[in-house]
This record gives sequence, C-alpha cells and structure tokens, in this order.
Amino acid sequence: DPHAWGTWLIYVAAVLTLWSMAYYLRKAWPEICARTAH
Repeated sequence: DPHAWGTWLIYVAAVLTLWSMAYYLRKAWPEICARTAH
C-alpha cells in the first residue's frame, strides 16, 4: 500500500539523516573543540 511505503521511506530517510549527522559530528568533534577553545 503506497501510503505505508511513503511513511516507511520518510522514517528511513530521517534515521539515515540523523545517523550521518552524528557520524560526521563525531569525526569533526576534535576539530570543533580546537576551534572553539581559542
């Protein structure tokens, strides 16, 4: 049923967005701390 597929895809997209954001934030965290410390 298309409505269920649409809802499911929106949830998947949201989870992937949050996951990638957290991943890059974790990678960039030392750089962020170094910039804000000075």
